[in-house]
Amino acid sequence: MTRLRTKRKFEKKNKLNYDHPNLNFLRLKHLLETMNENH
Repeated sequence: MTRLRTKRKFEKKNKLNYDHPNLNFLRLKHLLETMNENH
């Protein structure tokens, strides 16, 4: 039981950590796509 609860807590923490890089990645992807359109 305890292990499962800790795992869930860890996943929640991980999600918070991964939200930022994900947003940055999407922004970068969008930037690259617009650059490609300009060429």
